[in-house]
Amino acid sequence: MTDYEMMFVVKSSMEQEQIDELIGKVTDTIEKGSGVVLHLEKMGKRDLASEFNKNNQGYYFYFDFSADKSILDNIAAMVKINEDIITTLLVKLDSIKVTPKS
Repeated sequence: MTDYEMMFVVKSSMEQEQIDELIGKVTDTIEKGSGVVLHLEKMGKRDLASEFNKNNQGYYFYFDFSADKSILDNIAAMVKINEDIITTLLVKLDSIKVTPKS
């Protein structure tokens, strides 16, 4: 398995239930592909650096996970069809070093 980090931003107009459902879908997609979510950080509502698709703010989420490369197509497809996701970034890592927050 390969280590990845993914950050995505969702519309600030989303309700908390919708956000939790979306996070659950991402987590389920990773785990169904024999992957493991190592760390999930809900970074909260923040201003975007510039307006993006008529949005000035969004909720930021950060995932560290290990998975096979084959799962990336499923994640990319899910992100593309979800209109509530403003943008996403997925990066392959050499290794993940998770440090606990103090």
